[in-house]
Amino acid sequence: SRLLLPVAPLLTDIPAPHLTGFSLFPSAICGRRPLASSHSSNMRIVGGIDTLPGTWPWIVSIQIPTMTGFRHTCGGSLISPRWVITAAHCFLNKRYLEHWKLVFGAAQLSRPGPDVQERTIKNLVEHQQYISSTYFNDVALMELSHPINCSDYIQPACLPDMDVEISSLTHCYVSGWGVTDVSKPKVTSDILQEAKVNLIPITRCNSTGWYNSKIHYNNLCAGHEEGGIDTCQGDSGGPLMCREHRSERFWLVGVTSWGAGCARAMRPGIYSSMQHFLKWVKDVTKENFFKAPPSHFLPFCSHLSSKLQMHTVCRGGGCVCPHSSSYARSQAGLPKRRWSPFNRLK
Repeated sequence: SRLLLPVAPLLTDIPAPHLTGFSLFPSAICGRRPLASSHSSNMRIVGGIDTLPGTWPWIVSIQIPTMTGFRHTCGGSLISPRWVITAAHCFLNKRYLEHWKLVFGAAQLSRPGPDVQERTIKNLVEHQQYISSTYFNDVALMELSHPINCSDYIQPACLPDMDVEISSLTHCYVSGWGVTDVSKPKVTSDILQEAKVNLIPITRCNSTGWYNSKIHYNNLCAGHEEGGIDTCQGDSGGPLMCREHRSERFWLVGVTSWGAGCARAMRPGIYSSMQHFLKWVKDVTKENFFKAPPSHFLPFCSHLSSKLQMHTVCRGGGCVCPHSSSYARSQAGLPKRRWSPFNRLK
């Protein structure tokens, strides 16, 4: 293995000038990366590269308490201010679950920085038909101890509905803090890794010489036929993400589940398909995850208050958060920074 709708804000509560409208739904700000980087490819991790803070703003480090502090065990993805999705097999041992820690906005875990936020788990919901022996329905949702604050470094991922043609998406990535050297299977990465992967048809992954019909209908298969790039131990629960055509928005298309070893030829990573589990997510969270809003919507996020979880406004084309560097640049008429783009988990 790799191991509520927000309260409507008053217009007087919204600091941005020249409002033309607003949207209240988490999806209105999802899948965007306000920070961009042009960092060089420092090759590490079963074929991945180091990332900078904010590269994948929805990724979460799930950490368990130890005698000396906390240790990264799995990844996850923020899908709304209150919910994170991950793999059910990350919770085979639920000991001291109330003391587990979720870390948002980090790239280097040993030096998290001032933009990091931490939460604990208020409620854990594993899929009711999860089968640990076969990784069937290997998904789980964590309700946060209190809602997260959106920032340049922390944004929710987009969940694809059935209108999204997943098989046609060609720019796909995986990311996590998992093992980077298969000869050291207990050593995870301190720095978040990323790698570009290809979506591989399930029929091919299930064929003889590959996974021989072990993959479920609600899985996705991604990696490289020749191996070399893959998720590995410690990446479980993290995201498989694909960029929308002609857009900077990313879809969370899969959750890292399992695989035969790491980075082996004809043994790519297996992921739980978010498109298949979208109804389950909606039923559990009681939230609406609408499709992407029209391009004239420019959402941004507020700091949380007792009355407001998150709001968005329409003011042009792009995504920024108030009180952030991206917002300041947009107000000053300066161009927003663009970024550029990871391997396998537990």
